[in-house]
Amino acid sequence: MLTLHIKRTANTEATYDFWSFFEKCICTDPIKARDLTEAEIQEFVKHGADLDAKTEDKHLTACMFATQGGFIETAKALIKSGAHVDARDKMGETVLMIAADDGNIEYIKTFVGLGADVNAKTVQGYTACMYAAREGYTAAIQTLVLLGANLDAANKWGQTACMEAAYFGKTETVKTLAELGADIYIKDHSGKTALDMIKNEQIKNEIIEASKKYKLKHTKNQRLHKTASGQLKQRRATVIQSKAKRRPVKHLTLDRKMQILNTDKEVEALRHDRQHIVQTAIEGIHGEKHILAVRRRTNVQDLRDKEDIARGIKLGKLLKQLSR
Repeated sequence: MLTLHIKRTANTEATYDFWSFFEKCICTDPIKARDLTEAEIQEFVKHGADLDAKTEDKHLTACMFATQGGFIETAKALIKSGAHVDARDKMGETVLMIAADDGNIEYIKTFVGLGADVNAKTVQGYTACMYAAREGYTAAIQTLVLLGANLDAANKWGQTACMEAAYFGKTETVKTLAELGADIYIKDHSGKTALDMIKNEQIKNEIIEASKKYKLKHTKNQRLHKTASGQLKQRRATVIQSKAKRRPVKHLTLDRKMQILNTDKEVEALRHDRQHIVQTAIEGIHGEKHILAVRRRTNVQDLRDKEDIARGIKLGKLLKQLSR
């Protein structure tokens, strides 16, 4: 039976029961092996099982075992049930690095979608992108880049993904990395670049040309983006200015005002407080809405548009009183 490192807060017995069930489903008979369902895992979690428990020797988790065995549904169910997607083994590797080392694009997308750190590093500073580069998995590298991988991340010796690919003879991968924007001129702690690790001069020139094409394309895209941003800002400013312009105020004739304004009760209430500013909406002949501002010792001056004002107060007698 495996010896496990279990969290102090977890139930030890439930954790061992889970691992026993997990081994029975995953690690024993290849013919009878099957994925665990999320419901099955949740039953153990209810009893306090530690899904992040690790083996004593290599510090592997159940999620790592499932990934290595190709049981992606089990790995997904474990993570959704509470297992840490960035849990690390003794060397600091994560399930994403295991997937990248196999060049499995589906697994890479799944783990990143569940929250895996695409730029996580091992104890020695290796990233998932470096694992894919040393094996020459260009499609996996492209996927990692789209998901936010840093191509110029370096390990503790200062070596990047380009250098890993060049060291293991994956020159096509180096070219792909250059096309994706990796810096081929970065030096490691010994002063060497990825190009220094490639002996074939023709391949070197192809990689250099690929790097130049990326830089030209990147510069052009930046210029286009800057131009487009400037045009967008100009359009926004034009729209704001046009909105700021007020519509011409429509003045009502005195006869029309007198027809609209007619209320005795409100006139009586406002007669005792002539300093009160009345703002109200009145509907015009064609259904347009206006606000009537009436101030002390002034005639009705401006009628301005307002939204969502349903009714108008008729102030005929007040207009007569104030106009005297």
